[in-house]
Amino acid sequence: MTDPDLATLVVSAAIGLVSTLLVAVAGWLWNQRQKRLDAHAKLLADAYAAVAAYKEFAFAVRRRDPAEPAQERIRISEAMRAVQQELTFHLAWVPGTSRRVSESYDALVGETRKVAGTALRDGWNNPAITTDAQMNMPVVAAALAELVPSEREFLREVQRYLQPVRSRFARTERNAARLPRLKHRQASRQQARR
Repeated sequence: MTDPDLATLVVSAAIGLVSTLLVAVAGWLWNQRQKRLDAHAKLLADAYAAVAAYKEFAFAVRRRDPAEPAQERIRISEAMRAVQQELTFHLAWVPGTSRRVSESYDALVGETRKVAGTALRDGWNNPAITTDAQMNMPVVAAALAELVPSEREFLREVQRYLQPVRSRFARTERNAARLPRLKHRQASRQQARR
């Protein structure tokens, strides 16, 4: 074997080794990223579930057992304490995901405490329901419907964080769908100016 053949062999082996190491490191980094995103997805799902649980108390308070008011107060307040603890936990840990997700979660929790808190207060200040016909509470549902924009914003930010490429394509598709309408509006404005 000549020196040029040996040099070519060594270079080829070095390139193969470096390529293998790069692929292995890239794979390991990708797996670590996926594990982190999976953990964050679980955290964010639990955070959203805590908000949903808090909202449900607006109904639970009205459905309390009127025959056992003292025990019902204790039962519901203990359950509320546990949900408040979950909300506080998530308010502390969601900022570890992303700034935008954290800001939207803070806004959602604040709005939920305001809207659902008012509905809770009204529920405690009114007598408990006593008939099946009272189980549907359109007034409470309408009040809680005010939270839909905040919920959608939070879920949108979660999707952008967990699936950045997919959400970017979705935004691009939405913008592309709007493009003909925008061009039509611009043409209409130009005609109106003439």
